[in-house]
Amino acid sequence: MSLDHHLMSATIARVKCCMWQLLTASLFLLSVSPAYAQMPASADRVSKNTINAKIGEIATDTDLDEATRTKLNNLYQKALGFLEIAQSSAAASESFRQARQSADAEARSISDINKAVSQTPANAELHVSESSPVADIEQSLLKQQADRAAVAAKLSDLNARLAMESGRPAAVRDEIGQLTRRQDALEMEVVDATQEGESALLIEARNWVSKSEGMAIASQLQMLDQELLSQPMRVALLKTKADKESLSLNRIDNRILLLEQMLNIKRTSEAETAKRETFQAAQEAKGKHPLVQQIAEQNVLLSEELSGLANKLEQVRADEAEAVKDAGRIKKDFSSTKLKLELAGINQVLGVALLEQRRALPDVRQIDREASEIEKTMVNAGLQLIQEEDERQQLQDLVEYMNNLTEKLPFDQKVAIHNELQGLAEARRDLLDKTLAMRQILVRALSELDVAQRQLLDVVTGYNAFLAERLLWIRSAPAPSLQMLLLLPEQFMPVLSLESWKGIFSVHFADSETLSITMICLFVVGALLW
Repeated sequence: MSLDHHLMSATIARVKCCMWQLLTASLFLLSVSPAYAQMPASADRVSKNTINAKIGEIATDTDLDEATRTKLNNLYQKALGFLEIAQSSAAASESFRQARQSADAEARSISDINKAVSQTPANAELHVSESSPVADIEQSLLKQQADRAAVAAKLSDLNARLAMESGRPAAVRDEIGQLTRRQDALEMEVVDATQEGESALLIEARNWVSKSEGMAIASQLQMLDQELLSQPMRVALLKTKADKESLSLNRIDNRILLLEQMLNIKRTSEAETAKRETFQAAQEAKGKHPLVQQIAEQNVLLSEELSGLANKLEQVRADEAEAVKDAGRIKKDFSSTKLKLELAGINQVLGVALLEQRRALPDVRQIDREASEIEKTMVNAGLQLIQEEDERQQLQDLVEYMNNLTEKLPFDQKVAIHNELQGLAEARRDLLDKTLAMRQILVRALSELDVAQRQLLDVVTGYNAFLAERLLWIRSAPAPSLQMLLLLPEQFMPVLSLESWKGIFSVHFADSETLSITMICLFVVGALLW
């Protein structure tokens, strides 16, 4: 149905509601019940204050029996509920009306901002550079990552609202139909609204319930009318807002990438410098006291570990970016496929295309294996982190650390190697600080990679199951043609050929061992069939 049809339905429903209200008033004014003549004048003015006042009155009325008081309270609460619906629907209707008037202007304003922002470099908002200290760059990166999470949440909410809006016209049509049918039923109920022998209060309460429900229906119909009228403007505004958040997300991703590149350069440079310095110290320690050589060689190994961590971190970041990209691409394909199937249904051409998409999906088993490997790497990294933290704690007090190293050495040897050993211990402490920082960053990066891999696994599994369910009966080969059917007898003849069966028997009955096995198999099959 078209939008005009929806609007016409809503208008007709509102006219019927007005006619219903007139009919209700007429029926009650023409009522011949003696009790009706005694009804207070407040019956024509249905409002929350009126009903709440009446609830207070019956609570203190000693002439009412408990059954009548309960019945009246139930009717009053029902009427109040309808008035609440009418009030909230009127507020929503006003909100839709305002959106219809202001959404276009707001969308244009946001579009202008988007254009201006897109013309400025993404890194213009950064306050660090390659010459900044590592700590400042890391702090800026953490802020950008927090901003990204907030923007991604906004974008997800906007996309969910857009998806919901796509189905609203049909839902509004159903709601209008339900309200109209209820309105028709309510008109029939008016005739039996009064019952012989009822008190004036009960007749008044039933009247209020009928009037309040009619008000609620009229308010809801008006709200649905305004929702339909304002939907194109509201959807356009939602899309513009989604574009804004998407632009912001892309710019933040670019800034995060730039900051990570800065950090990688800094960390790699620091690791290479540490490696050169420890290697030079190890060369200078050759021929000196064995303990000096031992600490110098251990420092070389630690510097190599630091360099390996820098390279590992760069690889993990790249793997995470790839997983996020793949998950996003597959998610878009999934949404697009759902929309195509909803609009056009499954057919041969679309089915073949979807089969190709399914074949191109990443291997679920491979993703699962990679996720398991990531978990193992995280566990190992956590254990190494604990060991390095323990050693760093020992190096906190260099005097005690050196005393423990040299406790078995003669006093003269302690004095002779003291300065060199202290320099190597200080260098090791600095190396451990850098290694600890790098390993902590690596553990966080591995955790983020694990989340990205799990999300990718969920998306691929869901899309694969969706395709498998709907592509079960899609033909994967060309439809049989007349030429193919004519070739069937020729292709089937070798199966019936006596020569072919002679060859089979000659192979199976060539020797006694093969014959025995064949006979046993035939006997087992025959017994099972029997």
